[in-house]
Amino acid sequence: MKYCAAFALLLVATLQVSAEDDMAEYRKLVTSCAEKEGISPDVLKEIETTGKRPAYSALKCVDKCILEKTGVLGADGKVDVPMLIKNCLKHPKLDQAKCERIIKECPHTDKGDKCLMSYEGANCMHNNLAKVLMQ
Repeated sequence: MKYCAAFALLLVATLQVSAEDDMAEYRKLVTSCAEKEGISPDVLKEIETTGKRPAYSALKCVDKCILEKTGVLGADGKVDVPMLIKNCLKHPKLDQAKCERIIKECPHTDKGDKCLMSYEGANCMHNNLAKVLMQ
């Protein structure tokens, strides 16, 4: 089964990870992908501060870039679910079962556009992460 990954899940997870090194490394990755896509640092700061994701047109292919660089999204557009779970487990309030539930609720919808697929998956994961954390 294919499942779509999430920039939002990774961002929220790393913002709450206790290891400073993981957070610093992830911020570098996000910044690098944002620069590659011409995204302003202000947009990233707003996401970090508010937890709200802007419209697709504002993020472009940032999600895809991050997922590719973390090994979650292959060049063929397929999601590596074990790698996605590994990234999910960095969140201190999530365990294997919760990560699998979050991921399962966001099925991969291949529209022929890896950027759009990554963005939509990120939004789905972001919403499901919030639900799981509130339980």
